[in-house]
Amino acid sequence: MSGRTIPKPISLEEAKELINELENLDLDSVSIDQIKNKLTPLFVGYFLATTLFETGQILFRGRIMKEKPTNIASLTYPPKEEVKDNRANRTGDPVFYCSNFRNVIFFELKPNIGDYVVLSEWSTTKKLLVNNIGYTRENFNRLGSNRSHPQFNAKSEPEQTENNILIKDFFSRTFSKVIDDPKQYKLSAAIAEKHIYGDMIEGLIYPTIPMKANGDNFALKPTFVNKFLKLVGVEYIRIDKFTDFKYDITVVNTAVKFEDTGKIIWNNRPWRYVIKENYGALSFFGEHGRWIAKDENCKVVHPQ
Repeated sequence: MSGRTIPKPISLEEAKELINELENLDLDSVSIDQIKNKLTPLFVGYFLATTLFETGQILFRGRIMKEKPTNIASLTYPPKEEVKDNRANRTGDPVFYCSNFRNVIFFELKPNIGDYVVLSEWSTTKKLLVNNIGYTRENFNRLGSNRSHPQFNAKSEPEQTENNILIKDFFSRTFSKVIDDPKQYKLSAAIAEKHIYGDMIEGLIYPTIPMKANGDNFALKPTFVNKFLKLVGVEYIRIDKFTDFKYDITVVNTAVKFEDTGKIIWNNRPWRYVIKENYGALSFFGEHGRWIAKDENCKVVHPQ
């Protein structure tokens, strides 16, 4: 009786040779699909623990815009005709880049003084399963992080083999490189596509490179964004100053209401908190890189 042959994991020496070949590819003459084919042997027997983010995960996305937007369509992922190769996607294949830390957005966008950033806050309406790249001690040391690398669902991960350590570190350092030439995105995009293949995985989480891994980025599939991401609020922010790894900003305008057509109803003022109960009080807590307010029953109070 004949059947399909199950491929065997490559040996440690074979893995080293293949990694060396991948690191020395002529990226001018190779396509993302060709790179993915070369990557395939590294995934045979490779294991990686990940995590499931609960419903209500807060995510932030930003864009540099000269004028404040009028419709939420301009806040989400771009149309495919505008999409070029990037760290986690190829040309014509959009993903929703965002972060679970508000401050990360400014370092990813690298705005100039006088620029205006549209910062949108979103919340998931379904549990979110993402794969991860870049979360190794060695990679965090390379990036200069001052936090320990998160260990996603580490209890479910079997003991690391020498092969697995080698391959995981290759994925981490290659995906987390500072990109000077757009063609280098071919390799990172190929690694990303191999990690998020299939319908079960909704995207990718990886450490922010410009902020030295002191925060996390997400690259989410449009299928998840379209169905399970809700816009919470929008800020229109002016960049006033940048010193000592810090941005000074002014929040010029805000919005928390949106019409069914997608039209943004701007407040024409910064956000403010309203206490509706007589003699009520609010407590403020630092979370996701910004302040949140809670009432006396520990319920989150959103600004208006």
